[in-house]
Amino acid sequence: CAEGLGLAIQAMPKDQGSQILKHYLDSLGGSNPRAAGFGVAGAVKGLTSRCLTGQGVMETLQKALENKKDASLRQGALAAYEALARVLRQIFEPYAVKALPLVINKMGDKVPEVKSAAEAAFAGINSVVGLHGLCVFLPVMSAALHDS
Repeated sequence: CAEGLGLAIQAMPKDQGSQILKHYLDSLGGSNPRAAGFGVAGAVKGLTSRCLTGQGVMETLQKALENKKDASLRQGALAAYEALARVLRQIFEPYAVKALPLVINKMGDKVPEVKSAAEAAFAGINSVVGLHGLCVFLPVMSAALHDS
């Protein structure tokens, strides 16, 4: 699904792809946060990984995870992290370093759906970590586990 969306966005004008990305980012807290998360990943794949910082995707996901009132929004952000890792694979590895402490922190969330989404995001991120990434991740994981 995300792969197909990425291919479709590549064939569109860039502004239309950006509108689709915005739509999925705005839908993270909606009725199907997992689908919105994979929509974000598909849109990023189509627009290239530069939009992760250029269009504020990583910042939006971080803000969503910090929202203490909306569990669905946190769940959607975690689903997006999982999907980005699974769809972009090694391309997402540098961005995963910033996401990892947030994901680990949410593994202790009181809401079971958020906790489950955090575990899935953690597994997705771990699937893309190479040897270099492991050297970067170990101190980050240690610090995150120490803080929680």
